[in-house]
Amino acid sequence: MRISAIVMMLKRETEMTPAELTAWRERMGLTKEQAAKALRLSLGGYDACERGWTLVYEGRGNLAQKAPHPIPNRVELLCAALETGITAGPDCGCDVNA
Repeated sequence: MRISAIVMMLKRETEMTPAELTAWRERMGLTKEQAAKALRLSLGGYDACERGWTLVYEGRGNLAQKAPHPIPNRVELLCAALETGITAGPDCGCDVNA
């Protein structure tokens, strides 16, 4: 997967699915914590992306409702960039091996 893969993702008409995000993480050999750090997401935010939903509370004491949690386009692009070996440099805070 090279730069052309990133271009292909830009041309996609559908969003990245939770299953595709999980498959990316597994291909990269990352834990959820490492993937979240590499994608500059909180662990909770990353988990919501992999599940495809998040809990929304409507006022104190009310039951939480599941709400769709689409994967942001920037996450899909970062996945493609990291898979091709593109990094933002040593000061980006993206060292997944740390």
